[in-house]
Amino acid sequence: MSKAKIVLYSLLHALGVATYVTLLASFMAKTEGVKTIPEEIVGPIMLTLFVISAAVTGSLVLARPIILFFDKKRQEAVLFFISTLIWLLIMVAVALSVVFF
Repeated sequence: MSKAKIVLYSLLHALGVATYVTLLASFMAKTEGVKTIPEEIVGPIMLTLFVISAAVTGSLVLARPIILFFDKKRQEAVLFFISTLIWLLIMVAVALSVVFF
């Protein structure tokens, strides 16, 4: 896989993570205060949501690099992983600059 394709695919994966996080945060903000959930259920629901979020974001960030790594394409795997993280950092920086400046 060429470096340009790796960078493009890592951008798409980072956009997937950003979209998932944005949708989840929007959903949580909209449902805040709508109906009171009993205290006994809040903990298990939040833990389940945490596990699902870790699985979704983990698969978007780590799945392709792991596949590349086990296909003996270690440099491509590292480049893909680092590119994805850099794209995510850029997205966070842009979001913060829009909010605070």
